[in-house]
Amino acid sequence: MRRWGLGSVSVALTTSLVLVGCGSDSPAPKTHGASGASIALIVPSGDSDYFRSVTAGAQEAASTSASSLTVVDDAASVASQVAAVRSAVDSGVDAIVISPVGPEVDGAIQSARDAGLVVVDVGGTGYPSPAANYLVQTDDCVLGTAAGQWIQGRMPEGSLQWPEFSANFLLVLGDDGEFPRPTCRDQGWFEGAGIPIDVLSQAQSGAVPTGEFIGIPYSIPCIVNFTGDAAVAQREVTDCVKAHPEINAAYASTGSLARVAGEGLRRAGKTVGVDVMLTTVAGEDEGLELARGSWVNAAARPRAAATGGFAVTSALSLLDGQVPETQGGKPFLDTGVDLCTDDPKTAVFTAVTLPLDKCP
Repeated sequence: MRRWGLGSVSVALTTSLVLVGCGSDSPAPKTHGASGASIALIVPSGDSDYFRSVTAGAQEAASTSASSLTVVDDAASVASQVAAVRSAVDSGVDAIVISPVGPEVDGAIQSARDAGLVVVDVGGTGYPSPAANYLVQTDDCVLGTAAGQWIQGRMPEGSLQWPEFSANFLLVLGDDGEFPRPTCRDQGWFEGAGIPIDVLSQAQSGAVPTGEFIGIPYSIPCIVNFTGDAAVAQREVTDCVKAHPEINAAYASTGSLARVAGEGLRRAGKTVGVDVMLTTVAGEDEGLELARGSWVNAAARPRAAATGGFAVTSALSLLDGQVPETQGGKPFLDTGVDLCTDDPKTAVFTAVTLPLDKCP
């Protein structure tokens, strides 16, 4: 992946703010009287598609408000994040926007607040810090739900054409370290597809889960749990699909695991989009790359740039004495999901479905 040379940069431009993902119609965040503030953005990785987009959105929001933004894009450990927070406090910034890597960072965040700073959690690591003033993120559950709804919408088309049609799934599940880290997206996928989540316990006992969803028989003969080795996971996909040539639908927890699934399917003689319909959740750039490259048929993507932008404007609102809004009864600002595909399905109602040429 390419790396943006961010390091610590100061942003003081005045350009228009566009925070919606893939051209969707979400409103841009409003800034308040705290324009001209100084803000530190602390994220674990500048190499991540997700955090590159988060940073770009934060930079643009800072530019619009004539605020300065200092970026630390390599704070991947507890020690480096604690040091970055302390440095930000010592430098006299007004607010910190951070993606905390774990609860061990909470003490530093609380110390920053005690020193009078506003701290906004920008999500992405799977750990929402209770020490922060506010949380802005894409709902991970909804990312999975959108992918599940798409596969649900895709399947009935087959049953109408072939009355004996059944859906036979390959699932490649796990956390491979890709941002945003999975928390509840796999459960969301089952909910979106209309398949009970407890079928996974059947698989763990060695049985092949079977049932019916939206009037279609289904089975899940292939569940590959990623344990850290992509080559091993790929071989498991290939071996299972060869043993179960009826596989015609698939889901992968992350974009990297979608590549594992796609290559494993290919080696088993299957073609994504022809023999098997594959959905996934991926970061902004990677999700589009996968869909355009025919690795997947639909990719649910977090609105990472919007997340970074709303995190900055939320910090400005808090500095101005305002209370940032939330929606849907959630304890955080959910920036929404885009589903990139050239095969839209009306079953998808938790995300904005956009054709690939509208997902820049």
